[in-house]
Amino acid sequence: MTIHSTSPTMGRILRTVNLRAPQTRGCVALRGVQHTRPSWEWQPTRPVTPSCRAFQSASVPTNIRNAPVPEVPSSTSGPPDIQQQSLIDDPIASITVSATPSHSVIDNPTDLAAMLDSLHGLETDPPSLYVDLEGINLCRFGSISILQLHAAPLHTTYLIDIHALGHDAFSARGANGLTFKDLLESADIPKVFFDVRNDADGLFNLFQVQLGGVYDLQLMELATRKGSHGGRLNGLSRCIQRDAPMTPDQLVAWQFAKDKGRDLFVPGRGGGWDVFNRRPLAEDIVRYCVQDVQVLPSLWAVYMRNLTPAGMVRVRDESDGRVAWATAVEYRGGGSHMSLVPAGWRTK
Repeated sequence: MTIHSTSPTMGRILRTVNLRAPQTRGCVALRGVQHTRPSWEWQPTRPVTPSCRAFQSASVPTNIRNAPVPEVPSSTSGPPDIQQQSLIDDPIASITVSATPSHSVIDNPTDLAAMLDSLHGLETDPPSLYVDLEGINLCRFGSISILQLHAAPLHTTYLIDIHALGHDAFSARGANGLTFKDLLESADIPKVFFDVRNDADGLFNLFQVQLGGVYDLQLMELATRKGSHGGRLNGLSRCIQRDAPMTPDQLVAWQFAKDKGRDLFVPGRGGGWDVFNRRPLAEDIVRYCVQDVQVLPSLWAVYMRNLTPAGMVRVRDESDGRVAWATAVEYRGGGSHMSLVPAGWRTK
């Protein structure tokens, strides 16, 4: 099914027809089928014969490359963790820090169809949709529990219960005929992730969803980082601590909520990964799931201010490359290689 935009530069969506995930452990790739990988990605010791399944580098729509980015104030005032606090005037690039973050749990096909209808007509410039996933050993050999989809213009984060819905999460249709799978796969609807690799692996191999239209914020941070990168990528927590326009009090509140969530699922802290599959979700897990994905629009704004058009093309191409490589049979989603910068970016 084809999803069209109202103009060659995308504009509004015309539908005729979404914190970093817990660290994966020991996700070992299958062997047998061979694929072409991006030249910059980590290379396994076993040689791989290229196949016809090479990815095509997508061009970046003009309005995404040249879109004006709202200014981000360096600080704000007010008590943290008491009420929602917008740090940027533009609603597309705002952070909210809240004791009870705005969210909606989607655990049945009827609510999912209503969510799809609510996303109809959202702007694509800048992106409206920011996505993250949580699961148990999140990759092809594990499971997906929750998919967080933050719709920035609606100031709402949808927690889509993949554990409860299973394949129905991707096949239920909205009033206009769109499925959630259609939305995730559309190259015309931009979706922003932070390190999309294991998310793409799990979605493709567990639910046959081939992500399209992906912008990876981890690559955007790398493309705009000042000074030597030391050959290493930054994780989401480091990016939030260093780059998100949050006050010290808000950072303390954010870190507190993050630690409370980790206490429930990290075995070394007395938790267990199965907490993501317990229903109802614990409030501390809800906050953990919601708060990081709500910060992603502000990180987008920060990095876009410093990203050249050529840099954005590079980010988009390598985001597509990450999705293609994550769906390859040889992909391994755990290990120290995941923190290495793309080979072509080792310039300092």
